[in-house]
Amino acid sequence: MNIFQEPDIELPEVRYTLQETILTEQKLRDLCRWWQGVLGLSDWYIIVKIKRFYDMPHDTQGACNWTFSRREALIKILDPNDYDPNCIVPQDMELTLVHELLHIRHAPYEPGENANGWLHDQALEDTARALVAFKRNCQKT
Repeated sequence: MNIFQEPDIELPEVRYTLQETILTEQKLRDLCRWWQGVLGLSDWYIIVKIKRFYDMPHDTQGACNWTFSRREALIKILDPNDYDPNCIVPQDMELTLVHELLHIRHAPYEPGENANGWLHDQALEDTARALVAFKRNCQKT
């Protein structure tokens, strides 16, 4: 058997589809607990809040502050009322939540404000899209 040969199983094609997903703060909390289990963050105390644009960093859909030693974090998700209606990408609050949770998961490896910070952030975004797409695809079947 060739170890580099793909296994003989059929996997469904899973792609993230841009879709607007607007959630209440309670639904975000429920999803946060579920995703914490999936991502191995169940031992963290994480608060999720929907915040207005003036309480968020400029030009962001989500933000996360954490204290690694205490395993505590605050995730802020942009209020849908402040989402730019002219943006070509619809607001997906679950995707933003997962992206911010991945920042916590990867906290020890965060590059900070160096030149590779945007590469790290893009890798987290790609991973978040894959995870959310897989979850949504599984829910369809």
